[in-house]
Amino acid sequence: DTPFVTLSNYQGLSDNYVRAIVQQVDSSIMIGTARGLNRYLNGKISSVTGNQSLQNDSILSLAPAQDGGLWVGMYSTGLMKWKDGKVQENYDSSNPLFGTQIRAIQEDRHGNVWIGSPMGLFQKNGKQVKKITAKDGLPDSFIISLLESKSGRIWVGTANGLGFVDGEKVQSINLSAYNDAQTVFGLSEDPDGTLWIATDRAVLRLRDGKIATVGVQQGLPVATVFQ
Repeated sequence: DTPFVTLSNYQGLSDNYVRAIVQQVDSSIMIGTARGLNRYLNGKISSVTGNQSLQNDSILSLAPAQDGGLWVGMYSTGLMKWKDGKVQENYDSSNPLFGTQIRAIQEDRHGNVWIGSPMGLFQKNGKQVKKITAKDGLPDSFIISLLESKSGRIWVGTANGLGFVDGEKVQSINLSAYNDAQTVFGLSEDPDGTLWIATDRAVLRLRDGKIATVGVQQGLPVATVFQ
């Protein structure tokens, strides 16, 4: 037996280009492809229905909702919340509240939904929406990645550096001193609070307020890391 199993269009994926993966509470794996959303459960792949965009659009981002639903961000048709086989909320081109290209989603412990798009960062609390951009302190308004830390801080990866939102505080962190890093593609946190930052120039490690570089010179095979 091999430790890896390959899932592709031969096994039923809508497309081999996969941009987002997340596990749901029922142990199903939701897979966002360039041609729609798939569900993997008990060794079988099925296409998610309920809306044409879920079957045809490129899925850029996925995030579990606290109520068991799934937030889905798409390349050209905005944001949707999918649950129990139906679309419960739809912010598409006819209602482009957050823009039509949703690159990052994070539902925090308080039920706020953070949405990242080329238009900025949005904090959705029920029907109330707050927009945060470079004018408010982020390094750039083009948002690519999001992560809620164990302390409740929202880390924000942008096309031009790293930022965070902590309560009413919005702050930028310039990464150019670290191999000229600019674009933050992915964010992950260790149990001890260490933040790992995947960028276009290296992986960066933020621990105890200090940043270290893990790049080609340190042994990585490539400089650009997406997640």
